[in-house]
Amino acid sequence: MISLRTAAVWATGAAMTLASAWPLAASAHVVKSDGQITALLHVNPYDEPFTGRPANLVFSVTDASSRFAAADCDCHLTVERDGHRLTDQTLAAKTSEYGPRAFVVPYTFGASAVYTIRLAGRPRAAPFQAFALSYIVRVGPPPTSGAAGLNPYVAGFVVLMVIAAAGLAVAGVQLSRQPRSAKQPKEIHRA
Repeated sequence: MISLRTAAVWATGAAMTLASAWPLAASAHVVKSDGQITALLHVNPYDEPFTGRPANLVFSVTDASSRFAAADCDCHLTVERDGHRLTDQTLAAKTSEYGPRAFVVPYTFGASAVYTIRLAGRPRAAPFQAFALSYIVRVGPPPTSGAAGLNPYVAGFVVLMVIAAAGLAVAGVQLSRQPRSAKQPKEIHRA
């Protein structure tokens, strides 16, 4: 039979192993390039959009020639699902915490599905290269349990860490209950 202490140590090890591999964010930081133009798509909040909840699509654009500026771009965003265009909008340069080379686009995804998001731009005045980038974004239903607004990845990580802490506490209590003499190696007496 396995002792409580051994079970606690194994549970702690398993929880810590799972916690170390737990994704704290989905892979919604997607970088795409077209020639000298590179754009990172970041989806707020939590890098994972949910059906029916407002999200911000943040495009941070860089240019190897350092000529790109959002204000000088005739940029368009399209969102498609199952081959149907849901939106096609011209992007306006707005001041944001992401800097002068970024676009922040509020969008609410209507259904759980795989969406194609396209960002395309041509220069108005600055001589940067025209570009067309395409991103795939998976949208799921909102979480049904847990505190509203709590990132489900962080919540899962916290649960695993609580299990690990409980396992360590049980193992520590079991060790403290052992008599001192049991912790020291026994001497062998020869007759």
